[in-house]
Amino acid sequence: MLDGLSLNTENNFFVNKYRQFDSKLSEFRGRMETESTDISMINNIKDPKKRLSRATQEMESLFVKMMLDAMRKTVVKSGLLDGGQAEEVFSDMLYTEHAKNISRTGSVGLAKILYNQYEKHI
Repeated sequence: MLDGLSLNTENNFFVNKYRQFDSKLSEFRGRMETESTDISMINNIKDPKKRLSRATQEMESLFVKMMLDAMRKTVVKSGLLDGGQAEEVFSDMLYTEHAKNISRTGSVGLAKILYNQYEKHI
């Protein structure tokens, strides 16, 4: 989109910033599509008990992700090995996967509690 401009050093800085922003936006859109696909797949499950089980597991995964994000914010960065925005994006995706794996194992137990609570209403 910006390739047709004649670039001097001042414009080059802004073009690079735009490209970084555009790249991050594309990554974000990809992550959002993946996460929304996971949630929308719940509606494709016909058995109400299996659908409830999957929904409560997703809820636990979201809770664990929020907890991990809060814990990550408490870690003081030294400034020597910070990876910038790329590290932030990678860390966010990594912690999302950690949260999904933790909720799959059932080690937190929130999904089971929610399932037992809502199973009565099916």
